[in-house]
Amino acid sequence: MRHITLILLLILILTSGYSQSLKTVKIKTPIRIRTKEIFQVKKETPTIKNGSYKKYKNKKLIEVGFFKDNQKDSVWKIYNQGGQLIATGQFLSDTMVGVWNYFSRNNVLVQKYDHDKDSLIYFDVDEEKKIDILPNNYPGTAQEQMAIFIGGITYMMTLLENNMVYPEEGWSKSIDANVLISFVVDANGNTTKVKSLKPVGDGFDEEGIRLVESLGKAWIPAIQNGQKVKFHFKFPLKFKLR
Repeated sequence: MRHITLILLLILILTSGYSQSLKTVKIKTPIRIRTKEIFQVKKETPTIKNGSYKKYKNKKLIEVGFFKDNQKDSVWKIYNQGGQLIATGQFLSDTMVGVWNYFSRNNVLVQKYDHDKDSLIYFDVDEEKKIDILPNNYPGTAQEQMAIFIGGITYMMTLLENNMVYPEEGWSKSIDANVLISFVVDANGNTTKVKSLKPVGDGFDEEGIRLVESLGKAWIPAIQNGQKVKFHFKFPLKFKLR
């Protein structure tokens, strides 16, 4: 019994010492960006994230997770600005690992993806088809299918919306904009050849291109006649002052 008490006391001392070595940092961005981060750092390394992390956009919680030595670690959750859980899974050394669960805006599980094996293990195609931006023809056979975003279209839209930075020129003029972005998903699943169709100016085109390019290698390539092929997308982005 005495050994158990000593062990528990030691754990409490170590935990208390660790918590006392951390401090909480809050960072707000300019009003046109509208984000706030709350995270922990060690007092001896105040520029390196270590501990719990939260990010807000338009005063809405959009990310919850944990950092270890400035790299994403452990369980993370990603929300849209409507407060819905869109994705959850684990990071290790800034890399997505294991099975992640992805949800639609209807709170329906739409994908399960094993990032260790680069394998889609569950996909609710009918739920995905409910999103208006998808084409009517959504092939579902092994011999022919369109390029599929890992996590689903709702997850992709959430990433774009959560990371959108309102252009300074557009903000100063107090204007909204609709930007139509075209891009190609190559046979390796990369986002390539990103451009704005019918440019609108005031920095909106550049920001739309930046957002889509940030998706990077996040696709399951399209398949035609059993072969991986390029797939062309057109994607609308809305910039709206609230």
